[in-house]
Amino acid sequence: MTRSLDGFRAHEAQRSAAAVIELTAVALASRLGDIRPVDDDVLRTRVVGFIEARLSDRDLTPAKVAAAHHVSERRLHKLFQDQPLTVAALIRRRRLERCRADLARRNTTVAAVAASWGFADPAHFSRLFKATYGHSPGARVSNNGALIVNDPLAEPGKHGCGENE
Repeated sequence: MTRSLDGFRAHEAQRSAAAVIELTAVALASRLGDIRPVDDDVLRTRVVGFIEARLSDRDLTPAKVAAAHHVSERRLHKLFQDQPLTVAALIRRRRLERCRADLARRNTTVAAVAASWGFADPAHFSRLFKATYGHSPGARVSNNGALIVNDPLAEPGKHGCGENE
């Protein structure tokens, strides 16, 4: 596994490592019959690994995360109460980060990228992206920091500047 991580990009290696850690923890706990309560930090790490591995799942919710870890939603939320983000906010933020990275790398539509990371509504995704990053998902940032508008969702002939309106 370690040798094969060299071919991964940073986010792919991180996601793979989290999945391997979770798989190993589950296998060992099962094999050893570990029934001790899990330390909050350990459980939080498992939850974050679980979330990272399933970000593209449209149905990923705090309820689904809690059920997968055999804890109540209340316990899950309590686990993250001293963290900077709630479970739902963590899912949303990590999805947005993945979308931002994909939009910078790939020449595809905003809707396709949003859907690939679990956002069902492209309009909602665009509003959320703009609120988070300060520009639309179709805009790119050049090397000198200037925004370059290249909106793959825009229809041909519609430029949003009063033309054709």
